[in-house]
Amino acid sequence: MSFLHMNYYERRAKGGYGLLIVENAYVKYPEGSNGTTQLRIDADNYIPRLYKLCETIHQYGTKIAIQLNHAGASAMESRIGIQPVSASATPNKAGGAIPRALTVEEIYSIADDHATAAKRAQTIGFDAIEIHAGHSYLISQFLSPLTFVFVITNSISFEK
Repeated sequence: MSFLHMNYYERRAKGGYGLLIVENAYVKYPEGSNGTTQLRIDADNYIPRLYKLCETIHQYGTKIAIQLNHAGASAMESRIGIQPVSASATPNKAGGAIPRALTVEEIYSIADDHATAAKRAQTIGFDAIEIHAGHSYLISQFLSPLTFVFVITNSISFEK
């Protein structure tokens, strides 16, 4: 959360916005990132600056929400330093990198990362949380018939 981010959102709150939805913040490093300036909410050391943002926005009577996101196959290997992950080994965009299909355990882990980030956002003072499931990011990769290929394995428990 740079001072440029802070200034951007504060100017909108001053202008009378009733609700600001802060751009997507990733929940897992590094594979959840989609860019070099994307916000992070994957660790406690990001709490102070995000808290300051919420306090600043609230002083104008504006509510504030944050989007939680995992880039999945939209991540660029050149930026994150590892092969992107996804619902399958199918690129989510024409010409995109071939991602590695997540294991069942990794899927549960990413769900836990979202839950931890949501709790962090609540503690920070956000008024609402949006789970980002669009724009070809990880959750939408599980929702799309183009990128989701379900393979039944013995490790899947449907009771969970």
